[in-house]
Amino acid sequence: MNLPESEVWCHGGRVRKKFSFGKNQALPNLIAPQKESYEGFLQRDLAASKRQSVGLQRIFDSSFPVLDAAGRLQLDFLEYVLEEPVCDEEDSKYRGLTYMSLLKAKFRLTIWDEAEKDSEAKRSVLHVKEQDVYVGEVPLMTSRGTFIINGVERVVVSQIHRSPGVVFASDHGVRGAASKTLFSARIIPSQGAWIDFEFDNRDFLYVRIDRKRRFLVTTLLRALPGKDWENNNAENQDFAGTGMTDEEILSLMYETALWTQDAQNPDRVETKWMAEQWKGRILQYDLWDSQGRVLASAGTKITLRTIKEWEKQGVESVFRAWDALEGEHVAMDIYCPQTGRIYIEAGGEITTDVLDVLRENGITFVPVVVAQPDQGLYLARMVAADKHVSRDEALLEIHR
Repeated sequence: MNLPESEVWCHGGRVRKKFSFGKNQALPNLIAPQKESYEGFLQRDLAASKRQSVGLQRIFDSSFPVLDAAGRLQLDFLEYVLEEPVCDEEDSKYRGLTYMSLLKAKFRLTIWDEAEKDSEAKRSVLHVKEQDVYVGEVPLMTSRGTFIINGVERVVVSQIHRSPGVVFASDHGVRGAASKTLFSARIIPSQGAWIDFEFDNRDFLYVRIDRKRRFLVTTLLRALPGKDWENNNAENQDFAGTGMTDEEILSLMYETALWTQDAQNPDRVETKWMAEQWKGRILQYDLWDSQGRVLASAGTKITLRTIKEWEKQGVESVFRAWDALEGEHVAMDIYCPQTGRIYIEAGGEITTDVLDVLRENGITFVPVVVAQPDQGLYLARMVAADKHVSRDEALLEIHR
């Protein structure tokens, strides 16, 4: 009986199969996929015109061209060049250097004619300039599929680019005064600079862009386009907006309760009853109904049960003492309509002197910031403390 080479006779007449290859096979190049992948990422030996939009070439293609806000300046990417290594592999190991290549890119800056604003007509070019710019250093892979970093040969390089996302952290009371826990957050985009948010001991929230100097978060908000930008920029592309105002910043976080002076009793103010603004709050003052009866005294927590009872009673408005407005923060500027004099700015804290000034000048309404129990008045205090009142000042502070 003729059997295949993979089957042999064993004792007892049974057939046992063999799964060997028979002949010895050559060991494949296991590092070839890694080397080919990195070579395809760099495309170092290819001419600029023959490079595919992958790897390093794709990164440049996805980021350019770059236009300014007015559309008059345009920056285009032309090509990149990886120069010869500064040191060879052996020299890098001996001198403790990184085996790498200098990355340089050629850019073209185009300045278009500002006078021609008709988008349908072909714009003329005022000036064009091309220049080679040094971008950075790129580690090179050796023939063994390794990298040489600071003189040490490594198979895997530490991760350079972190995954995009948002990271929250706290110092567990190490840096804060009296073991106060300070919280922070970091936004890591897929492209662009990192943005860090951190609290200080005064509960002020600061921002760091690309790990540089910090500034108040309200400064960043003031640099963003405001409502006037949205309303006018669609019709006028050259419209220079004023940025977000204090009122717009406060409206992002808080609701507003308008307290109006009672016509029958000037020593108290009233506001429309809105259950969602009061739920869970602990009162710092007495609340009355329209008949002067106490609905809730200071120190009372407004619960769901309390809200249901007041709804059954048909409560539409609640009252408090005029002096009880002390300590609140106003949601917008309060000023004199005739002279334009500002009595208190948005975000400012109401004091006894402010109440006296408002009463002397016949101001009968006070818009107050409503902070939920889990919010706090951090943003309102920062709006009042931030000295950069315009968008231009905020931009200068950010780029300083």
